[in-house]
Amino acid sequence: IFHFGKTKILYQLNGLCWKNIGCNKITKRENTLSKICGDNMIYNDGTFEDNSGTWFVGYRDNVLYYMDNQGKVKIEEEIPLDIYTKDTYRANPFCIKKEDKIWLLPEKSKTIYEYDLNNKTFKSIKVELDCSRYSIRNAWVLGSTLWCLSFRVGKMIKIDLKTGVVLSILAVCTPKIESGCGEAVCVDDKIYIAEWSKNIVIEFDTTNENKIEHVINCGDLGFGTIQYDGKFFYLTGYNKCLYKCDLNNGYVTTFFLDDLKVMLESTEKKYLFFVSSKLINDYIFILPQNNMTCICSQIIILNTKTEEIQIVELQNYDKPRKFDDCLIYNFILNNEVYIHDYNESQYWVINMNTFEIRQAKMNINKEHNDNYWKKRGIKGIHSENELLGLENLISCLRG
Repeated sequence: IFHFGKTKILYQLNGLCWKNIGCNKITKRENTLSKICGDNMIYNDGTFEDNSGTWFVGYRDNVLYYMDNQGKVKIEEEIPLDIYTKDTYRANPFCIKKEDKIWLLPEKSKTIYEYDLNNKTFKSIKVELDCSRYSIRNAWVLGSTLWCLSFRVGKMIKIDLKTGVVLSILAVCTPKIESGCGEAVCVDDKIYIAEWSKNIVIEFDTTNENKIEHVINCGDLGFGTIQYDGKFFYLTGYNKCLYKCDLNNGYVTTFFLDDLKVMLESTEKKYLFFVSSKLINDYIFILPQNNMTCICSQIIILNTKTEEIQIVELQNYDKPRKFDDCLIYNFILNNEVYIHDYNESQYWVINMNTFEIRQAKMNINKEHNDNYWKKRGIKGIHSENELLGLENLISCLRG
């Protein structure tokens, strides 16, 4: 069944957010941090949210950060570096949390770190994979087992959290050596993986470690994102389409995204247009892939109840988006979705009630962070996020 849905396009031009009811002026807050750093954004590759707040890792400094429910960010702790990792850049840039434990997942590191929020200590879990970058972006804690998926090698890693021992490493999907990006979702005790190289969804059963391949008859070559709303799976791939799938009966609904604007390196190749997605209440936010092959400044918002689709433009046209100027979902606060924009060094903030858009800076707990770095002397100024102000730099130099 092919269905076009109800498509609405929001355009943002020269600092103005245009909507069908008029326009909304974007207000920019004055930067409150040091004149040295130029902005107050802590660059990250994604976050973990729960009722206690939001947790994330600075991909430049490999520091674990915490954001409270008022939106203020503070340093939690520096993540160790194993002997195989030369620098902090994207060593352990992803994290997940359950109760009082946080697991820091490796990209360039070869170690998973378990951080105890109560005693502020780390435990290390060494992982052996046949690649230089692990790209473990998907992980789940089920009982006393940590399951980690590396798209770069196409393998699932099973870890006993009681002993910290890797129990098995299982081939589950096609290795994605070039980027390692991909999505999977956990439903009860099963993990569903979007296969990038062919039109299937892989169902991996954690109870018996068996897998089933579900063919998605939609005419696409493979998939980059996947979400589940409790009944249907939602996928995107190489075509300008969004697919709604029932894996039990093979039913597929296709939503065409003809208004999507993507600049490609080559028109002779096929590219995955989207790299990440997020289910928020009844809405799915789908974010584009911005790398050395394609550039896009639009995100897709699908209302799963009404099947209304919005294509939202997040771009100041006086500052063209470049390769690797990513759009990253970060968190939701006061019913507003915050999307981190590498190009703008800021957030695009989307109101979930009105879908109006504004721009904002990160709200950093400067006093806490300054005190943290001051305890460690001058080390703080070497952080690429440059959380110290000029007065703190002078204070450190004076001792």
